Amino acid sequence: MMTRTEKIIKYSKPAVWVLIISLLLYITIDLTRQRLPAETEVLGIIRDQSPVQTPVNLSSFDITESGFRYNVTPLFQYEVYGVVVSTYDSKSIFNFIIGRDSGNSKDLCLVWGKNIIHSIYAGLKYIQDDKNCVSNSAELTQNNNEVFDSGAFSDNRLIPNDTLTRSVISSMGAGDQVHLSGYLVDYSLYDTTSGKLLDNRKTSTANFEFNNISMKNIVVTKAEILRPWNRMGDYTENFLMSVIVLSAIAFLLRLVLPVTTGAKHGGASVG
Repeated sequence: MMTRTEKIIKYSKPAVWVLIISLLLYITIDLTRQRLPAETEVLGIIRDQSPVQTPVNLSSFDITESGFRYNVTPLFQYEVYGVVVSTYDSKSIFNFIIGRDSGNSKDLCLVWGKNIIHSIYAGLKYIQDDKNCVSNSAELTQNNNEVFDSGAFSDNRLIPNDTLTRSVISSMGAGDQVHLSGYLVDYSLYDTTSGKLLDNRKTSTANFEFNNISMKNIVVTKAEILRPWNRMGDYTENFLMSVIVLSAIAFLLRLVLPVTTGAKHGGASVG
């Protein structure tokens, strides 16, 4: 008769093997896959055209979304072509729980211009939150002669002007080549239920601020994905991570729950 330890080892083997194989596949894909398009895959307009901003004289107006009211003051008409290198989803469960500004749809970190040359941007790591987007470009500059242009790199807080624009922005992800147009704005954020002022946010009007990044508040009137990136690697990694988590849970349950083998019961005959 097997001991409990022997039963655990026997019946947890499938979960352990699935966990190990999934983990190895995940690490292999994560280390080898191409996350961002190379220079030759990027549209010429993104390599050649810098953002365009033109001063405007428009009155403030309100945009209401998801329980928030934005009182926005347009400063410039704005247009940018870029490659998305990172995104921050303001609709995440975490932001909802802590009550952050989740009325905007998504923050996009974009690069363009000479950062595309020799695929400089593709070798960097990007970290993004609800305040800014940063890269390890200083490390790259110290290690070789390729210089990352912080003036061709921006974090963009996007406030869609309509439902269609919101849908397009929501579908944007890292590697996509995109076009955005609208207005650079300062805004005050209010809770629509209580009327309480939650935040005042000023937009950057330059491309080089806060060490190596600028945060732009953009009311987006037009959003396009000019060339979508194949994110099969992202989907595969997400699937494998789900398998890893589930197999780990299955293994842990084997450790804490009673191990049963489904004993057979014999019948007695009466003569």
